[in-house]
Amino acid sequence: MISIVLPTYNERENISQLVEAILHSVSEPLELLIVDDNSPDRTWEVAEALEKRFRGVRLIRRMEKRGLTAALNEGLSRSKGEKLLWMDADFSMPPESIPHLLAALEQAPVAIGSRYVKGGRDLRDARMAVLLSGWFNRLATFLLGNVTDYTSGFVAIRKEVWEQIGLSGRHGEYCIRLLYEAKRAGYPIKEIPYACRPRRRGQSKTFASPWEAFRNGKEYLWTLLSLWLRR
Repeated sequence: MISIVLPTYNERENISQLVEAILHSVSEPLELLIVDDNSPDRTWEVAEALEKRFRGVRLIRRMEKRGLTAALNEGLSRSKGEKLLWMDADFSMPPESIPHLLAALEQAPVAIGSRYVKGGRDLRDARMAVLLSGWFNRLATFLLGNVTDYTSGFVAIRKEVWEQIGLSGRHGEYCIRLLYEAKRAGYPIKEIPYACRPRRRGQSKTFASPWEAFRNGKEYLWTLLSLWLRR
């Protein structure tokens, strides 16, 4: 079985179409866990309806917002699949790329969607976000080694690898740690190109404001440098 985890916060406008698109894209037995941090826009309310409408869709509603990494860990810990995948719920990561990531798990225990390998692109509207992400990932590749998209967040992984490594951090910096620790443990990582699209509806969490961008960027950079110094 495959388990897909969707962490959500204020994604009411996107979640129904995304769930339908994922179910259409994946032909294997699937459970889809929506982990919602009690969104003020009542995303959980839409997820409840989806849970009743589609077999395999499950809602985990967390009554206190505790961040992306905690939401992912909660969803993954409740998953039943041998193959795990998670992605953003804003359509920036195309559901049609999911089968390619899952197929890559036959070749490697960890697979990520990459904007920076041949065939990948970053098509987001926020040019500053695109430039900063590109610059940061080039630096991360230089310091930590041969992964091109350390901040991907579009990840497929065999369950036993996640159980060994886990996810740590608060925000997207968990992905840097995960890929670093997977490589350090000797697990090959397969990168699959994808086109990162502009969010369909709603507001970005990472670049919601200059302060949020600065705070998240500082955490990413500190994580990168601390891992580099460990080497």
